[in-house]
Amino acid sequence: MSKVFQYLLAFVQALITFTGFILISIVIYIETTSLIGKLIAILIALIGLYTSIVVYKLIIKRGFLTAMTGSDAIYELDNLKPIEGGGFIQVRADELAEIFKNKIEKAFTIKIWGDWNGRKLNNKHYISQITYEASEKELNISFHDKCFLKVLNPGIIHVSKSYIKIINADSVIWTVLSANQKEEYYEYTFSDNLIKTNTNTQWKAHKYDLGIGMNAVYLQG
Repeated sequence: MSKVFQYLLAFVQALITFTGFILISIVIYIETTSLIGKLIAILIALIGLYTSIVVYKLIIKRGFLTAMTGSDAIYELDNLKPIEGGGFIQVRADELAEIFKNKIEKAFTIKIWGDWNGRKLNNKHYISQITYEASEKELNISFHDKCFLKVLNPGIIHVSKSYIKIINADSVIWTVLSANQKEEYYEYTFSDNLIKTNTNTQWKAHKYDLGIGMNAVYLQG
């Protein structure tokens, strides 16, 4: 999705949200004669303004589908075993490595707790190798373009024809090569119900980039 189109979608959705609140506010303001009623109407309008700004920023940061539908959010059903014919299989990290021993001709974009924009996350990457170190509880995913994904203590994993979804993990480290072939890493650590980030670059996570309700890793084919 182009940036211009994404900004347009974000603006339209924010406008729709704001319009809904404003219409409710106008009706209350016109119908009521009390000061309290009119103050409530103004408050609703202000809430609508704040909500529409949040919607706009979420769509810009996470993309339209993720922000509006939670397409890669964690739901309680993700913790259940898949039913027959459900379209995906549930595997352990070592089983995932076994599945991908054969060459996979599929490219994936990457989301880490909802973060997807920039740092080559939204580029298409072809998997070259997946390994799992049981003693370290470390899942390693290598890509042909020298990018690298390390997942520490991965939890439930779902695999389908179109995605690989790692529901939870203790930490995720995304490593890429810069233009001058320098390794740049971006570390995400889940601790105390918060996601903390660390990097050897100038990048800083925006508050709308990450969401604890998102999957730790979501590879979209």
